[in-house]
Amino acid sequence: MMSRLQYLSLGVLGLTMAGLSAAWVTTPGYMDADYYYAAARQLVSGGGLSVPFLWNYLATGNLSLPQPAHLYWMPLTTFMSAGAMAVFGDSFRAAQLPSLAFTAVLPLVAAWLARRLGASPFQAMLAGGLAALSGFYLPFFATTDAFSSFAVIGGLALWLMARAPEMDAKAWLFAGGLAGLGHLARADGVLLLLLAIATWGLSRPRRFTGLLALAAGYLVVMAGWFVRMWKVTGGPLSPGGLKAAWLTDYNQLFSYPTGGLTPAHWLESGFGAILQARLQAAGTNLVSLLLVNGLVFLTVLMVLGLWRNRRTRPVRVLAVYLLAEFTVMTVVFPFPGERGGFFHSSTAAMPLLWALAPQGLDSLVEALQRRWDWQPEQAIRRLGLGTLAIAGVATLFLLATRQIVPAQQGQGWGQASAAYSSAVAPIRSGGSPQDVVAVNNPPAFWLASGHPSVVIPAGNPASLQRVVRDFGVRWVVLEKNHPPGLEPLYEDPTGLRWLALAGTTHDAFAQPVYTLRVVEGALRP
Repeated sequence: MMSRLQYLSLGVLGLTMAGLSAAWVTTPGYMDADYYYAAARQLVSGGGLSVPFLWNYLATGNLSLPQPAHLYWMPLTTFMSAGAMAVFGDSFRAAQLPSLAFTAVLPLVAAWLARRLGASPFQAMLAGGLAALSGFYLPFFATTDAFSSFAVIGGLALWLMARAPEMDAKAWLFAGGLAGLGHLARADGVLLLLLAIATWGLSRPRRFTGLLALAAGYLVVMAGWFVRMWKVTGGPLSPGGLKAAWLTDYNQLFSYPTGGLTPAHWLESGFGAILQARLQAAGTNLVSLLLVNGLVFLTVLMVLGLWRNRRTRPVRVLAVYLLAEFTVMTVVFPFPGERGGFFHSSTAAMPLLWALAPQGLDSLVEALQRRWDWQPEQAIRRLGLGTLAIAGVATLFLLATRQIVPAQQGQGWGQASAAYSSAVAPIRSGGSPQDVVAVNNPPAFWLASGHPSVVIPAGNPASLQRVVRDFGVRWVVLEKNHPPGLEPLYEDPTGLRWLALAGTTHDAFAQPVYTLRVVEGALRP
């Protein structure tokens, strides 16, 4: 048995790494995290589940702001951040706390799972250490996103649904509850429920009470959300999310209007384009699995651990989950999948993969022992500590190059949207607080300025003009990251008669950011 001191040391290590990353993650950092933090602020301030911004038009029910919140992303992170802010105050640091807590718990979960899979205490400590030294994931674990929570919830859900057939109905009840939490955290978390149902269907003996308990646990968590969505959209799930399956280009996620995103539109792109997009997504997601999830060198150990335990039900469930997520993020949603969807959703598999890596090290030592006269226990301990050291060096290197050094150069985490604080100055001096602004990152702009905002649509100036007219936009903030169809406007911000240049600032990379005023009466009818 692992001692309490060992578990405590893993918790301290996890909290230390979370705190070290959080020291440099002082803003949400990117649109997903901006959205969760902004939605939590709205909830805490009494705005309910509505937001004064719109980051895509896939599920737009009306042409005004505010809009119903979470018609694309699921709300668990918002709920948790809002709860922390209600207790500790309206600040990003308070909103971070749930993510940091899950990050600190991750090493304990990995170690506990390793023990359940037959690992020794040393191997379990190694698994927990790998979870704490999480490489590319560390800064994402520390911000207001579902990375760390989905890792803990998903990892426990996969293990419990695999073990539930050997236990009583309570196990299925908790497995259903975890699947519900996974779905409340991420839309593709519904795969956890589908996998749990499949596991129940293949179990022997198959008791109907187990299925009832599974459904009950899931609905306890999700029923309230289904009711809310039914009131808002007329169905239990957002209709906008499914439109992403018909994208033929990632930028179409921001297209307006979205009526063209149909199966017919998808088929018109041609079989060659459809196949190419999926082959490209497959390559990107495989590289992500190798480089990001496994830090290259850990991938070998994880695969060996999977093979060593291939006959155990938890490993089979894990393999099916990874295959299902890879398929969904490659075949069904290739564009969101290769742009971070698979990187995000695969976190549910990470606790079990970290738990299996030390056993993969055992297999490696056994194979090498046939060539060299090694002392296996001594070799495993030395190589295990060496593996942990490499993971630590890689994690600290990534932390330094991706967070610490850029922050010292004024280009750190979240600095890309820092220019919004300057870009809003002409709007405050020449407009009103209710003026709607079209911008690249509406949640971040609202956080920086308090102005209602909508996303600049994909397409050309005609697409932008339609959004301006339909949503009553009064200002446009155009930055380096803009749709290709607006490149001429970015090169010459005075080139359209219905937009007047009101101010120019620069982002952290010295690229110009233009604040453009919509000229009244200049729009075509």
